[in-house]
Amino acid sequence: MIAESYRHPVLLDAKLHKQYRIRPVTCYRFASHLLSAPIGLNEVVPLSRTCVVVVVKNEQDQLTFHVLMGFEKGENLLLDAKGQWRGGAHVPAFLRRYPFIPIERPGEPETFAVGVDTTCPDFNTTEGQSIFSQYEETPTTVMNQIIAQLQSFNAETQASMKVCKELDEMGLLETQTAMIKLEDSDAQRQLTGIMVVNEKKMLELPDETLARWARSGTLAIIIAHLQSLHNFSNLLPLRAV
Repeated sequence: MIAESYRHPVLLDAKLHKQYRIRPVTCYRFASHLLSAPIGLNEVVPLSRTCVVVVVKNEQDQLTFHVLMGFEKGENLLLDAKGQWRGGAHVPAFLRRYPFIPIERPGEPETFAVGVDTTCPDFNTTEGQSIFSQYEETPTTVMNQIIAQLQSFNAETQASMKVCKELDEMGLLETQTAMIKLEDSDAQRQLTGIMVVNEKKMLELPDETLARWARSGTLAIIIAHLQSLHNFSNLLPLRAV
């Protein structure tokens, strides 16, 4: 579902898209149906202040941190009617990279080509900054920024998966089913498919492990994840907005 969020992704081509420009993107309606979205390891702490951060198994069967954005499939409560983010000061890099996306090169898993969703209205030929130079073959500053952003997000999501894999191998991740009681109603929603760290088991780990995690920053990530679970109450009022 994550991969299918971009309606018409194509390879960004220096000849085909030479005249194209990019405006600042603030509408993320492409993600309006996503219940959650992957986040980089460096995003767990800032997002934990206002959002719920959980562990989810992705389409490739890999565990990674996600920001939870709703209670039911097809629901994204952290985007308003205009497709703008309303989940706090930090906008997830998954959204900020839009309309660009890394496309893996066959046989070269370590490298990627840049793709773009051509249905994005901010990708156009009249307004914004030029993506390609009109007179030189050297990449523009904008193109370099696009590549750097995609590389950074890829690196941080890999780091996220590495930490989640270790937590799983330590036996700390537990699958949770959350029963959500809707406001002003007796109806309930069952939220499945999320995993959280078992704090009791974590505290029973050897001191050497906890000390190593404290030095590496992993412990701060775990604490932020656990504290973020209190933010479930922030999502419910958004159903009425």
